[in-house]
Amino acid sequence: MIQKAFAISLFIGVSFFCASIPASEHDFETLRTHPAHRLSSYAFNVSASLIERVKPIPAFLLEEIKKLDGRSDYRNYELSPAEKKELQRYIELLPPRYKKVMRERLIGIYAVSPFMGAGLTDWVMDDTGEMYAIMIINPDVMKKTISQWLTYREQSCFIIDTEELDVAVDAGTAYSALMYFLLHESAHIVDYVEHHTPYVEPPLKAIAKFSIAERRFNRGIWLEYAKPEKSADFPLRKDITFYGLSNGPKIPLSKAKELYGGVSQSPFATLYASQSWAEDFAESAMVYHLTQKLHQPYRVVLKKNGKEILNYSPQNNEIIHRRFRYFDSFY
Repeated sequence: MIQKAFAISLFIGVSFFCASIPASEHDFETLRTHPAHRLSSYAFNVSASLIERVKPIPAFLLEEIKKLDGRSDYRNYELSPAEKKELQRYIELLPPRYKKVMRERLIGIYAVSPFMGAGLTDWVMDDTGEMYAIMIINPDVMKKTISQWLTYREQSCFIIDTEELDVAVDAGTAYSALMYFLLHESAHIVDYVEHHTPYVEPPLKAIAKFSIAERRFNRGIWLEYAKPEKSADFPLRKDITFYGLSNGPKIPLSKAKELYGGVSQSPFATLYASQSWAEDFAESAMVYHLTQKLHQPYRVVLKKNGKEILNYSPQNNEIIHRRFRYFDSFY
């Protein structure tokens, strides 16, 4: 999830050092001088295995996120042997392309607890302009199933104006929420490095190498970073929010059927994917891998008085299924 400010970087986040800085091209020059965005600030060992990159968070990075989040209680968390084993197992299940990029460009994986969200990923740059990344994980993601996490995310879209309706996401019970976090955030890392979208967040527009027309994944879907083509848009999309951010929620639960009726006719795999082309890429890749490679379900279920009135699986949407072909080369 791309955030404009770390102070609101709940649950899944990227680029927290945009905190209190407007997202514009001008900001890139300021951001790139920050120690957290400079490769020289870190001890990066490219020959280390990914699990060996789980290490204590650097003091300067911890102090920065404490300051930006207004939290004095953030501490480095040492993953237990069992937690490390789960993390290693999940990393091995990522697409081969992800693992290649992460081996070459992921500087470190840091666990922080307590933490306001599931974690985050952010970009780091060397003196030549090459992109790298860091990842912060909240160990609490290992304590919820992926379905529990995604259900919570989905429910946060709605104002509860009726007790008759209930919405849930079924993504199976085989994996913890860590799988969602890794799939989503690792996709952002790949996007930072390989430019599958023109740029992953607004400040990086200053160094964008490609236009929308040159990026096949975006072409015909997006007009601007957070503005889809008219043919890809759907009713209520502009009112979609998550986790209470952006003054949300704004959509009454009584309009959930209308909302899902719209997204089910769109090219977006999830409501979250409709927020920007960066989230579209990360969410589409997540649903593709979860359903096509891990053979797990992904369906949104809406019930009225306990009776199912809507059951939507994006992977069965022909438009989305065609877009899935983009990810075949990742394997």
